Amino acid sequence: MDAGQTLRNENGFTLVELLIAITISFVAILGAYKMFSTGLRSYNLQTQVTQMHQDATYAIKKISEGLMQAGSDLPPYNCQLIFSDVDSVCFFANQGGGTYTVPATLTSVNFIALTNGAGFKGQNYLLAQSPLDSSVTQYTITTVDTNSVQDTIHLSTSGTFTVGTTIYAANKLYYYKSGTNLLYNINSGTPVVLAENIDSLNLTYYTKTHAATTTWSQYYSVLIYIRARTSVADPRYKYPGINDGYRRVPMSIEVRFRNKL
Repeated sequence: MDAGQTLRNENGFTLVELLIAITISFVAILGAYKMFSTGLRSYNLQTQVTQMHQDATYAIKKISEGLMQAGSDLPPYNCQLIFSDVDSVCFFANQGGGTYTVPATLTSVNFIALTNGAGFKGQNYLLAQSPLDSSVTQYTITTVDTNSVQDTIHLSTSGTFTVGTTIYAANKLYYYKSGTNLLYNINSGTPVVLAENIDSLNLTYYTKTHAATTTWSQYYSVLIYIRARTSVADPRYKYPGINDGYRRVPMSIEVRFRNKL
């Protein structure tokens, strides 16, 4: 074998072969990246859609549970103290079940002594229903003392309680939408976020014959409509009628005011 033949056998890839190999490798890597990117996008989208359904389900569950407390353990007359709007509602509920009938007339007092004040603890309001005309007077509870020999409810202002007056403990519950958050507030305290990414809340109230009404004394049920959206917009997605890139899911449920039945 001569030297020239040896040199020819030791030659590597040609430039064309090298370019072809690089091109094939690049196409393969690009394809793998595209598959990975598509898979990641699909995963992220599915995660967002799952979270959107969870937000909607939880939101409608919590607000329906709250509305079913409206007027609980309170006289029906007092239920008119509710406030409601299209996307918010505020009402009284006796969450501790505290009630007491005054055995003797109390004139201009800031406190009421009773046998058991446990049901009044943790509640901010006292609603006193007159035995004469069923009218209800609202008071603010400052403290409830259950550690002494005689339990005592202390009030921020004085009042007169005729013998036979029934007093009820109450908290003011408030559900409303702010931005894309569904919030819960008790007694004007710090709001709690119940659910995020809620872009629509609509409350429609009905009478017993299912006629729409805005008068609390006629309320029999409420239709709760909630629409949740994904947390991130997708520029390639067009929601019908909005076209802002957010996917959405609507949910609704009708619940009765069980404390008025």
